[in-house]
Amino acid sequence: MAVVGRRGSKGYIGPLAGAYILWRYINRGNPQSSTEVDRDKRLSALVFGGKKDQAKANQWRDIVNIILGSRCFSKLISTSLSESLTVWARSDRLVESFLDERGIRTDMDIATFEILPKESTLMAGRGPATFMQFYDEMAHVVNTGAIEKRAKLYEARLRHLTSSALMLSSTSRLHHGRS
Repeated sequence: MAVVGRRGSKGYIGPLAGAYILWRYINRGNPQSSTEVDRDKRLSALVFGGKKDQAKANQWRDIVNIILGSRCFSKLISTSLSESLTVWARSDRLVESFLDERGIRTDMDIATFEILPKESTLMAGRGPATFMQFYDEMAHVVNTGAIEKRAKLYEARLRHLTSSALMLSSTSRLHHGRS
């Protein structure tokens, strides 16, 4: 986990760290088997903000821009949409060939990796196997409505990380104990 304070260049350091981690996973061969995840399960990088639009406009956009602007990812980009980026693992090409040999055509995006912006709620990260999580301004998560205390949010997210994953949090100040 990397905790980056106010004015700590999280908009620069975070995307570089994220691109590096993604590249490491891509080069594992079959990333699902190395993380003990079902072979067909998509691996997600989730970027949490106080609101989804905040996550999308800031940290998610920075990560996507670094990946799209990097030559090493050029042939691995599957789909780039306004709220998602999917990236091929090297093993995905084998899956595509296997389906093609059997005469199976699909419009489904079978890319292993996805990068998504999310709102910081307890339920937002449920379901996907995450290999990377980013939090924008964790200190501003407040106890109102569906948004719970930071400690509960952190614990809920930590349970969904695969092994050797990255979690990056930016905060104005660190909080201990009660929120």
